[in-house]
Amino acid sequence: MLYSLQAAVLENNIGRGLRALVSESQRVERFGFTETELQRGKTVSLRSMERGYASRDSRPSTMFAELYTQAFLVGRPVPSIDYERALVERFVPEITLEEVNAVGREWSDDASRVVMITAPEKEGLAIPDEAALVTLIRTATQAELTPYVDKGAGDVLLDEPPVGSAVVAERSRDAGITEWDLANGIRVVLKPTDFNQDEIVFRGVFSGGGSLAEDADLVAAQTAVPVITASGLGDLDVTALQKVLTGKAATVIAGLSEYDAGVAGQASPKDLQTLFELIYLRFTAPRADPNAFATVQNQMRVGLANRDSNPGVALNDAFTRFMTQDHPRARPLTLASLESMNLDRSFAFYRDRFSNASGATFVFVGAFTLDAIRPLVEQYIGGLPTSGEPQQWRDRGVRAPRGKIEETVRKGIEQRAQTRIAFPSSIDMDDIRQSMAVLATVALLQNRLRDAVREQLGGTYNVGVRSSLSFVPVENATIIIEFGSDPQRADELAQRIFAEIAALQTEGPTADNVATVREGLLRQYETNSRRNAAWLGPLSASYQFEKNPGPASYLAVPEIWRSLTPAMLRDALERHADLENYVRVTLLPEQ
Repeated sequence: MLYSLQAAVLENNIGRGLRALVSESQRVERFGFTETELQRGKTVSLRSMERGYASRDSRPSTMFAELYTQAFLVGRPVPSIDYERALVERFVPEITLEEVNAVGREWSDDASRVVMITAPEKEGLAIPDEAALVTLIRTATQAELTPYVDKGAGDVLLDEPPVGSAVVAERSRDAGITEWDLANGIRVVLKPTDFNQDEIVFRGVFSGGGSLAEDADLVAAQTAVPVITASGLGDLDVTALQKVLTGKAATVIAGLSEYDAGVAGQASPKDLQTLFELIYLRFTAPRADPNAFATVQNQMRVGLANRDSNPGVALNDAFTRFMTQDHPRARPLTLASLESMNLDRSFAFYRDRFSNASGATFVFVGAFTLDAIRPLVEQYIGGLPTSGEPQQWRDRGVRAPRGKIEETVRKGIEQRAQTRIAFPSSIDMDDIRQSMAVLATVALLQNRLRDAVREQLGGTYNVGVRSSLSFVPVENATIIIEFGSDPQRADELAQRIFAEIAALQTEGPTADNVATVREGLLRQYETNSRRNAAWLGPLSASYQFEKNPGPASYLAVPEIWRSLTPAMLRDALERHADLENYVRVTLLPEQ
């Protein structure tokens, strides 16, 4: 058995981090765990097995492939899930504290310990050598320790549930979708499914977001969600919150993008009540914890300390700079900008955004019935604050460029190039055929460029093609092509890509090309239509931006794929892969 502990620390705190790891391992060896810790561990194990069994009919084929591979290669047993469940339910409840602590005492084995440190090569940074590490471990092992005190956190998330508000209007739509309008002005969209008997996914979104932050508060707004999330909820710090949620399969995370805000998450049907309590608390009971703030700030410092030496970061920064025309509000966080972090301003910005859910749309997809979920929707979603007019995002002027932009970035020493080419274009999001044409164009280019650049030229292992669609501040589509190569061949391969696009725009794809794209997209739709998350995304976006709201747009997709023609794809290529309007950034090693 391999037992490992790891910590991410500031580069000048390596010794401190190692001492903390060794000390906690020693604390377990000397004093053991507590009975309450053991009970939480048992609860997690039993609940995990329960969830796995409930969703046994929707397990992906890749999971079975991995199990069978391990069985043939290393002789790992592959019992049925019924047998596994019986074992867990039979033996986990019988595990004693003495048995667990006996295992803990075996962990601190000096004879088989391996200490591994990963740190940047940096002038002036002293990395402890072997002798220093031995001394650190010896000191930590001999230090005076006291038993861990497992402070109780109770088992209640919400002492007093909200009053709520009733459903005042109800509409039935195609594909088994129901819409409810609540008295507080919030719309709720529901699609019960039988895809996975242990899964409910949701998203609740409203307009506004980071665009409402003034420039002076931009960093505070950008860091508000991680800071407030790390603080916990209401009277519970994050540790106490985790204890209350032990054994509960319910997660709700808050989000703040530039143009909207909201919550998203998932739950087991058994924990639906907990899911709705968490939704309500994310809006009404944010918490500002100075200790959590310091932790998040330090974690960000660790992450940003060496970002400028990372070639991939240099590529991303240059690409973003050109795609946004170096707009100040689109610049990434830096070590210098972290000095503008402020707990009070982050808390105030979060509270202001989530104090008014007017105009919000919540979409729920998964294993529930309308009768079971309605009381929870009315009480908790209906109890969210909706004061005044709905928030509206502000147009801060971030726009994609026009014309040809080509830039070379030199960073790192690895003899490898990375090239990224982006084609921004306008699109009418009211016309679903336009957005579907972008996706079909991506599939066509993926096939064509793989054959040309990888198979024919042997210039790269892979060419990746993807797209992004944006509704605000303007309706845009962007097709992005990316590949790695020998630095000496980067320009050659980029020119071949441009030539292939030009040929497709002139001659159009063949009927066989279109048939391949059509079959792949139909197969993908068939698979996705049995996934809750695949319904959640399109439904949420269509209602949020009022673009073909409802199921009609998603249900129309197969017919759009079947109607694809060479002329349609040629037209889409001319519109969305304009060879006179692109950004090309190439990462090369330093000379």
